[in-house]
Amino acid sequence: MFTITTGYDASLAITLKKNGVVFDIPVSSTVQAAIVSSNQKEKLTGTVTAASDASGADWANSLLVIDIPATETAKVPPGDIKLEISVTDSIKEPWFLTGESQIGHI
Repeated sequence: MFTITTGYDASLAITLKKNGVVFDIPVSSTVQAAIVSSNQKEKLTGTVTAASDASGADWANSLLVIDIPATETAKVPPGDIKLEISVTDSIKEPWFLTGESQIGHI
């Protein structure tokens, strides 16, 4: 579960697992993410690309850092959401993580 605040930058540290186990994501892979509605019918933000050299990332242990700028989180309504993550190496694989959005006021 993750939480974002609308209108603020979101930096999400996410560990992906296959069959309950961490795995090596090759640095040659493309990792992209976007926030979608909880029913997965609507894309709420633009797509961002994760970097293998982002501070805190450890792709060898499937730890990603997903940075979503404030201009994108401002588009997300409050409530339940999902983070869609796509990892493309030899094949393209999706993950969906449950989260929530809260309203920022400052």
